[in-house]
Amino acid sequence: MHAHRCFGAIPPQRIYNLDETGISTMHVPSRALVPKDLKQVGATTSAERGETVTMVSSINSIGNHIPPMLIFPRVNLKQFILKGAPTGSIGVVNPTGWNNEKYFLQYLEHFINYKKPSKEEPILRVFDNHESHISLATIEWPEKLE
Repeated sequence: MHAHRCFGAIPPQRIYNLDETGISTMHVPSRALVPKDLKQVGATTSAERGETVTMVSSINSIGNHIPPMLIFPRVNLKQFILKGAPTGSIGVVNPTGWNNEKYFLQYLEHFINYKKPSKEEPILRVFDNHESHISLATIEWPEKLE
């Protein structure tokens, strides 16, 4: 109810939650169901450690999403690493593989390109207090759109 007073009646399809998550590049085997009397159960897994790729994404209140931005722990971006990613995904590289202010602003541009918010059709974006979300550049960013 409070959001309606502050933001007008924003329909659920225009309310987006934005967040990051880490995705492992290694297969994690699932649990196996075996007979109780079996003495030994074998499983094959890789000895490699894998890497974590950060995914920045937005989903709205009715379940629609903006294609994600994937942040790879690399120095150079090769387009082939986006093979199999959702259509419209963008990829960037950061040696740590983590999100920061620079990449968050790039994701916001990506978001705007997809949703094209306006004064007539605003979008409410909800996100946490990750340091990349609350930087001065991020706070001032909407003013550059006007």
